[in-house]
Amino acid sequence: MVNCLEEAQKSMRSGKPVTADIINQILSIYNIHITDEGLNLLINTRIIKFDNLSKFLQRFFIFRPVRKNQWTGGVKGVYIFTHLKTGSKYLGSSIQLITRLQRYFAGTHKEYGKFIPFLNKEELQNFSLEVIPLYYSGIFKSELILEQYFLLDPSFNLNTARVVNQPKYNTREIYMYNKNKTLLIYQSANMKDFLIKFGINYRVIINNIETGSFYLGEYVSSSVPTLTAKEVNYS
Repeated sequence: MVNCLEEAQKSMRSGKPVTADIINQILSIYNIHITDEGLNLLINTRIIKFDNLSKFLQRFFIFRPVRKNQWTGGVKGVYIFTHLKTGSKYLGSSIQLITRLQRYFAGTHKEYGKFIPFLNKEELQNFSLEVIPLYYSGIFKSELILEQYFLLDPSFNLNTARVVNQPKYNTREIYMYNKNKTLLIYQSANMKDFLIKFGINYRVIINNIETGSFYLGEYVSSSVPTLTAKEVNYS
């Protein structure tokens, strides 16, 4: 089986241009495939840039109505934050760009990794934002492919992962509670163990953790323990 992290690190050390073959090797664990033509199409997608994330623009993103078929609504894509003073960069991807950006502007993201604590310290007006909406590429998981392409660029120094999603999958502690977090239903030091045991899709649980939404409308997933919860034995 391909070690995707080793492949990513090898590509970064080589200093050579990133090709479709490299992307395919790294993302083979997700059964994602891209051609050179498809990769070039994604790389050359138009970028929307906001140089000044003023308070007005932040309110614009937070309260802008979501309309069908607009990139600010359901269109997927990649976003890049750049610190104006140091040039430090962070990127991510989402299948709902406006929803993801709204969390940054509303300050509802939990503090983890390097970027969120840095963002909270420096504040949004000290960053520029680039958004790459992927309207009609017709490429399966195009947002993950483009994110992976950028992750192989060392200049994205606020990203702690070099493979899309993989470090969270392998290392993050996971806790599952009832709705009000009074009962601890399950805990594991390893996300992979949790997903295999319950047969739950990785992206579903990560979305639950990051948004605070309920799994099956009944359960709370968290990477942070609630010390007051009572441990119970559920089958």
